[in-house]
Amino acid sequence: HIVFEAAATELAALQAKAGAVRVEDWTVMFVARGTDGPFVVDGTASAGNLGRIACRLTLRDEGRGNRIVASLVAIFRTEG
Repeated sequence: HIVFEAAATELAALQAKAGAVRVEDWTVMFVARGTDGPFVVDGTASAGNLGRIACRLTLRDEGRGNRIVASLVAIFRTEG
């Protein structure tokens, strides 16, 4: 979760461009067990209305053929 939290917050802050962001909703779906590593997080962020930013991320296990281990959807709200 710590890797997802750091990556999602960074993506949301980059999308916000100014001011702080805070998480409003957080959903993690575990797909498979990660066993080999290294583990890589990829994601995108997109701005919506009312100061919201949606982030979608995946955690992949490169040692197992880039198998998706988990996915995350987080909604942030800009503050400021």
